[in-house]
Amino acid sequence: MPLPITFTEQENQHLESIWITIQQDAQQVQYYPNVASIISKLQTWPVPVTFTEQESREIQSLYVYFDQKMRPFPVLQSSLLTFGQDQRQIYVIESILAKLQAAQ
Repeated sequence: MPLPITFTEQENQHLESIWITIQQDAQQVQYYPNVASIISKLQTWPVPVTFTEQESREIQSLYVYFDQKMRPFPVLQSSLLTFGQDQRQIYVIESILAKLQAAQ
């Protein structure tokens, strides 16, 4: 049985904004059938949330994709203007992934 997850305010805001954006895009909703359920659970913050296995998989698949895309390219590490250099975003994504994986 999955354990409840307590997100920080920053993590919860990040999750909620991403899933609301997905909900507003009709093409994306078809890939994430549990988007409404995920959003409703996130809106109960600061109450710890428990995701179903399917919801957790949907969130993890999206955040693993984000994690891979946001990693800086070794050649471009000297430039602070590259997309992958936002270390705060990477930290939030890693933190969310770690909490989801620990809750299973």
